[in-house]
Amino acid sequence: YLLCLLGGLLPFARVSYAAGSGPSVPGSPSLVVYRPKFVERSTQDGAFVISTGQEAELLLYGENFTNETTLWLTNKLSCFEGEPGGELHSLGQLHVSSEDGKRAKITFPALNILGEYHFCLSDIEASQSAVLQGNGEDPTLKLVIADGGSSSESPLLPLPANIVLLLVLILLSGTFSGLNLGLMSLDPTTLKLVMESGSGRQKIYAKLIYRVRRYGNYLLCTLLLGNVLVNNTLTILLDSVLGSGLYAVIASTVAIVIFGEIVPQAICSRHALTIGAYTIWLTYIFMALTFPLSFPISLILHFILGKEIGAVYTRNELLGLLKVTEDHHGIGKDEVQIISGALKFKEKTAEDVMTNFEYVYCLDIQSVLDFRTIREIYDSGFSRIPVYEETKSNIVAGVV
Repeated sequence: YLLCLLGGLLPFARVSYAAGSGPSVPGSPSLVVYRPKFVERSTQDGAFVISTGQEAELLLYGENFTNETTLWLTNKLSCFEGEPGGELHSLGQLHVSSEDGKRAKITFPALNILGEYHFCLSDIEASQSAVLQGNGEDPTLKLVIADGGSSSESPLLPLPANIVLLLVLILLSGTFSGLNLGLMSLDPTTLKLVMESGSGRQKIYAKLIYRVRRYGNYLLCTLLLGNVLVNNTLTILLDSVLGSGLYAVIASTVAIVIFGEIVPQAICSRHALTIGAYTIWLTYIFMALTFPLSFPISLILHFILGKEIGAVYTRNELLGLLKVTEDHHGIGKDEVQIISGALKFKEKTAEDVMTNFEYVYCLDIQSVLDFRTIREIYDSGFSRIPVYEETKSNIVAGVV
């Protein structure tokens, strides 16, 4: 009777053993380590975390993998489907990626379960032959499924619309960055100078820009707020499109640095007047949109820093400007000397303009005004010639 009773219990004992309560059978699939193809994050003890609502792909490394091997998830230290409170979820069959059966991968749709799960492997799709992998304490053989939040929801816009919106945001980011450098470099004094002495088209451009540039703090706050708003929106949108925070940060950083900062600032630093005039309508729009925030901040800046004066040049700075821009302003050397002399005239004394006596061209009172003498006077370049008698120090008259 006892032998019959034991014989009747043997099948149940075999099922429990195969269900993962003991070591795997030699030749059966065995998982050593795994990792997600796209790692989002991990727990402090090293277990990988994936989010609900997203398709995932796992890369598996172990022994005896076949294309019929099935991967299971269990929230208990058992692969027995009838375990009280236990859950057993099939992720599907593996796709072996090496001839020796040591590498495989599996792609499975979005999961709507939460918690910490262990892996089970079976040679067939039936859960009765599934074997628990590891002892349940190794964090490298655990998978944590966390709430993905809004990632499980369908995107608000289709992919083509998101791409168009991304391009618009990158364009706006570059525009704000370029205008911030270009418009703020055109101080009111420079714009007034262009309005007075520039070409016809330059005068029109300068007049358009001056209307907003005279409110320097307000314009600065508007451009910076617009740039920050666009860049943050760009990062959030990239996160929803790429589905990974890390890739969204990398993509947004590259896009903003290259197309939102370097390229537009390089262009606007050289063509600030033209670009500022053609985009003045965009500046007006954002000045109106950001008015509730940017205008009060501009008043605070005005109160603390005072009124913006712009570029003001002293006499010495004007002289230096003439010399520095000598190769570009198209003014001849004689004209530069005349302008420089006029700027220095107020500081000149009689001693400064006097010529050393030994270098003065003089005529002896006994000189004959023949052709040769007149030629010498002409070649000397002087319009007034002193006349001396006997010695140069004895000036008795002058020739004008």
